[in-house]
Amino acid sequence: RLISTSNTPPNTAGFGCEMTKPQPRKVLGFFYDFFTKPSRSMTTLHFNGQSYDIDTLPDEARAHVASLQFVDAEMARLKAQLAAYQTARNAYVQTLKAHLSPLNTLANPKARQIH
Repeated sequence: RLISTSNTPPNTAGFGCEMTKPQPRKVLGFFYDFFTKPSRSMTTLHFNGQSYDIDTLPDEARAHVASLQFVDAEMARLKAQLAAYQTARNAYVQTLKAHLSPLNTLANPKARQIH
């Protein structure tokens, strides 16, 4: 997570790169605003224990920050999508087990004797 709405330095676990800004925005909204709005509110980048005013960074560094934000947002989206797929897979496995259980009983004579 690169964006934090806190005014205090955020936890820099992970990539060691965090950003704080006064007002919360969606990551992709910030990505768009970053390059299209001429006047931006002051945004602070916390990277490897240092703080940087985004407005004073070179254009190439700002582009890398925006790219990191985009990638982080995509990774979060994919993790959520993967969790949904895993939930669906688990449900399919349970349903398949329920459908195959009677077939196993019929195919296995010893299983029929137990019931």
